[in-house]
Amino acid sequence: MKYRNHILLIFLFLSILNFKSISQNNKIDALKRELSTPNLGDSIRLDILCNLCWELVVMDALKVKDYENELKTLEDRVFGIKGYFKVKIVLGYYYYKGTGNLDLALQYFL
Repeated sequence: MKYRNHILLIFLFLSILNFKSISQNNKIDALKRELSTPNLGDSIRLDILCNLCWELVVMDALKVKDYENELKTLEDRVFGIKGYFKVKIVLGYYYYKGTGNLDLALQYFL
């Protein structure tokens, strides 16, 4: 009986993990569709891109590499030298988790 309860708990846990992964993929797909909308303003595009990269960095940080240059370009164009806190957080986390470059990650976090 004890063994049966353990199997049931493991099955329940795996089901929850699978559901979370599916829901995260739906969110990523929705953000990609929204990003492909023509005539988006730079600030709106930057915000959507930050949200997309945050979802990607949580699942697989290396996928952020595809959007890194666009993030930096839009950040410079919209916010200039001050930068944008969302870009700093996303890129800092990407360099920390995805590439393991702690020095560069600290530059973004500080």
